[in-house]
Amino acid sequence: MKKILSFATILLISGCSAINPFASNKPKMQEAPEVISQNQNQYQILWQQDIGQADKNNHLILSPALVETLDAIFVAKNSSNGKIATIQRIDAKSGQISWSKEFENPENAKLSGGVAADEDAIIVSNNKGDIFAYSTSDGEQLWKINVPHEISQPAAIHPQFGVAIKTADNTFYLFDKTDGKQKWIYQRNSTILGVRNSANNGQLAFADDFVFSGVSGGKIIALAAENGAPIWEGIIATPKGATELERITDVLARPLILQNGQLCAIAYQGKISCFNMLRGAETLWQKNFGSSQNLTADRNNIYLTSDDGKIVALDLQTGSTVWQQNQLQTRNPSAPIANYQQNQILVGDAEGFVYVIDAENGEFINKIQIGGGAIISTPIYSAENEIFYFQTENGSLIAVK
Repeated sequence: MKKILSFATILLISGCSAINPFASNKPKMQEAPEVISQNQNQYQILWQQDIGQADKNNHLILSPALVETLDAIFVAKNSSNGKIATIQRIDAKSGQISWSKEFENPENAKLSGGVAADEDAIIVSNNKGDIFAYSTSDGEQLWKINVPHEISQPAAIHPQFGVAIKTADNTFYLFDKTDGKQKWIYQRNSTILGVRNSANNGQLAFADDFVFSGVSGGKIIALAAENGAPIWEGIIATPKGATELERITDVLARPLILQNGQLCAIAYQGKISCFNMLRGAETLWQKNFGSSQNLTADRNNIYLTSDDGKIVALDLQTGSTVWQQNQLQTRNPSAPIANYQQNQILVGDAEGFVYVIDAENGEFINKIQIGGGAIISTPIYSAENEIFYFQTENGSLIAVK
């Protein structure tokens, strides 16, 4: 499926697909690897809730948002005909729906950007450029505004600066969180051919006084959160190849902000690079692993799911490969998520299995079948409650503890 924009052609890929979506010779999915569990009772399904099926025809996956301070998860879904959208607040511990709010989309519009939320506001958007803000306490609308282009990823929210939005044509906006008033706009040219990530990973992240985002062409940019001025840009990967498809190196995943002032980002069909966040484009290290999926980290390592389905651990300081797990390559593994309290990594696959991996050596510890079809967005972890949340293709949000 192709969507023609004013500046670029956007190709759609599945966010949990570890195999090149443009290849004609994709390998057949292999059987799920056998795992001899070291602790059968370590993880159990706590609850599950229906949050609406992914829209496969339009490649729309509305990822949920966890607000730990509220013990709440916020979800959004479109009705079957697209006219009615629903947002819900779900209790993060019990899975019970606290409230549900329906609202009408404009004609031929559907929610297309996953949920962003903080203690005060929930932000969702649609493919007509409408941005909606609702109260976390009761779901009442706070404001609604419109921008000229489709929004296909979650916003980023900062308590001081406001709500950052990136549209499909590489335009960045910042809006006041309380009333939606536009604070600034920054426009950037798009490459001829780009990829739209249907998992709604979100490319935006706030840190210190900056808004960071991956962009097409294998780059990461830093904008001043105060006024949108471009501060620096770093090169993650340089496009290579004989065809335009081979040269796509979009940075689709959210930048990973670490407490030591390090920022890491990864490019589809490219590389992973880590930078000193405050010194601009100073590259600390770089490795030849490409991905469209989000990164995760613990105190020692960064973990990624590569384009070809490998689960990889890299040393946080040097980028050296600690281990590489190859047994899920044909099973479209999800992005990994770290349980740093237990020194473990969890990864989902295309058949609703969740694998628990030893963070020290990459060996499987446990395998849980949660069902619901493929795990389609980045798993979420509540460190406070030690609960993992998995969104499945068939419309379930499943909590595992």
